[in-house]
Amino acid sequence: ADARRTQIIEHEDAQVLTATDLLPDEQVWVMVGEKGTIARSTTPQTVRVPRKPGEQPVALLKANTQDIIYFIAANGQAVSLPVYQLPQARELGEGKHWADLTPFSRRNHLAVAMVRPKSANDGFMFLTTVGGTVKRVRLEDLPEISSEAFTVINVSDDDALGWAALTRGDDEVLLATAAGQLIRFKETDVRPMGLPAGGVSGIKLADETDGLVAMDIVDSKTWVWSITDNGLAKATEMSEYPVQGRYGQGVINMRLPNEASEVVSVIAGQEDTHIIITTAIGVTKKLRLKESYSGSRSIKPRGAINVGVRNRVIGAVRFTERPDMIVGDDQESGDAQQMPLINDNPPKKKRSTGRSKKSPSTTKRSNT
Repeated sequence: ADARRTQIIEHEDAQVLTATDLLPDEQVWVMVGEKGTIARSTTPQTVRVPRKPGEQPVALLKANTQDIIYFIAANGQAVSLPVYQLPQARELGEGKHWADLTPFSRRNHLAVAMVRPKSANDGFMFLTTVGGTVKRVRLEDLPEISSEAFTVINVSDDDALGWAALTRGDDEVLLATAAGQLIRFKETDVRPMGLPAGGVSGIKLADETDGLVAMDIVDSKTWVWSITDNGLAKATEMSEYPVQGRYGQGVINMRLPNEASEVVSVIAGQEDTHIIITTAIGVTKKLRLKESYSGSRSIKPRGAINVGVRNRVIGAVRFTERPDMIVGDDQESGDAQQMPLINDNPPKKKRSTGRSKKSPSTTKRSNT
């Protein structure tokens, strides 16, 4: 046999590769549809949502493939998966049902999809139910990756989880109701609790028919965008909403016009924040926050989308950037690109030139 041609040497600067180092490292968008379909995009470019998609969006989250994503059901049960394990898809509505990726069944309603950066060890998860209950959990108490369901909040039978977000520990929280009220308070008004706990009240609702339509993490530079069921919207600067204590009535966010039944969505964002309005007949409209009528809390909302008698606005979704709350999280790591498992463009058919010899075809990748 031939002599060995390789040499094994020891080196003080040698680095040991771990399983994490071998994982794909790529910026993607996680797409969650109204029917529970979940996928991640094949490129880091913003997801395109057509005017009438096959499935309306409920969450569009920017993430790194090495991040963790939490899927939380309306009853407060959760699972956590690495983003790279999500199926790849080109469009919203493609992918797999969340029940096929988790131990949950299709009878479980997916309430929250939330990205946790790979290095996020400090901070909190802030949870809110439709009935106005709020809870804060330390990130260190949450399982990082768990294919088995675990409890993040104990939700009563007559309530349902609606929202969850990462916080730094000194953030401010916004709660908005269908009746047009809004409260802004410091997250420290809610003490950290264990996973089985049920939370505390965050806002006083108008009556038994009232409920929350939004929870978000805000700062003094945020704008508050609100829309009614009949398509009337407005945007107001956060300075119009004073910081109050938890569990108050808040202040008036919007006085409902006679032709509107309720506020259906409130989004906190910047002037360039992209918003997708969803309707009952499956038609969507995309706009930027600054394109809406803006002014003080007392201004009357104006039409943002035309809806007929048989159609109503049912919600709105914003493109959510990857959380950057953790100091030291390597945001540049997303510059490396993983080759998509799905080819964005199929090979183009070559025109017949009548030549006996054919040139080899090539496939171009799209950046969209």
